[in-house]
Amino acid sequence: MAQAKRNSTTSRRNLLQVLAGGGALAAVATITQVSAAGPDPIFAALAEHAKVDDILADAAVAVEAAERELDLVGDLNPCVISVGNSDGNCDDDGFPSMSHEEIDRYTPADDYPDRNRDEHVRLSAAMARRAARLGPLSEAMDVAEAMELKARLKVDDTEPTTLAGALAALKFTRKYTF
Repeated sequence: MAQAKRNSTTSRRNLLQVLAGGGALAAVATITQVSAAGPDPIFAALAEHAKVDDILADAAVAVEAAERELDLVGDLNPCVISVGNSDGNCDDDGFPSMSHEEIDRYTPADDYPDRNRDEHVRLSAAMARRAARLGPLSEAMDVAEAMELKARLKVDDTEPTTLAGALAALKFTRKYTF
């Protein structure tokens, strides 16, 4: 789909700058220079972005729900209680270890062979449950974020051909401007 080349005064960015600066009359003059051969392409780009943005929002809701579930069963931040750390601040029974290296440091296998092995097994199981629950959802979230960025860039690169399209593009741009 090749778009006809337009005068630089009709570019989306220039038009948005004029609109943002309050130059509505200049914007109308600029828009009237553009002859729309069909529907304004900005609306299709905005609709595509809205659809992809909904997918991203659904993915975020799914990740948040899974994180809440994992937190309830103690698997959001997998850890086991290790012994052998006098600096522990968890309770009298030991110190939370969040990695296999910490287990080996705080529950040395030479001093606590059965406990060390048990802690490794329990931590591995908790990490596996977390990965099984969040892994696919995180991947889906990454894909949705990439799709949203691509759709947002498409909106940014699409030149409106009507005043209504220019106003819609301005409204969209303001949403993503800090």
